[in-house]
Amino acid sequence: MRRAFASALVEIAEHNPDVWLLYGDLGYGLVDEFARRFPERCLNCGIAEQNMMGTAAGLALCGKVVFVYSITNFVTLRCLEQVRNDVCLHRANVKIVASGVGEDYAGAGPSHYGTEDADVMVLMPGMRVVTPHDGDECAMLTRLAAHGEGPWYLRLRRT
Repeated sequence: MRRAFASALVEIAEHNPDVWLLYGDLGYGLVDEFARRFPERCLNCGIAEQNMMGTAAGLALCGKVVFVYSITNFVTLRCLEQVRNDVCLHRANVKIVASGVGEDYAGAGPSHYGTEDADVMVLMPGMRVVTPHDGDECAMLTRLAAHGEGPWYLRLRRT
């Protein structure tokens, strides 16, 4: 599913120079094609999710379509205040893409469980929450998010 997201995002960025990708020091192999083809629109923000979300909101408020990618808890619970205040309350065009539903990353311990994210994100003002079932649906929802206004939250299985 993550590969379907990455492929769809590259396809979208080919046609829209306003599409950006920010990620939190992971996803190597997954983000490589985007980073190689669009280095000026791809930022590894490191392990600083709050800053990453603030940067995404700032870019979006300047007219960009920003996709933010990381492990579920890192783009939701770790930076929830920034999601709410910077992204949602400003209706910023930020598309949050979370990898790992449920216990997909169980080997890394409970800090990586993605069990409460959907319940929390659905409460964020103006947030659209979607969980694709397979790769085709993931690609379609990525395209819809890119063309849709305001914040979106895409929950992806680790597979």
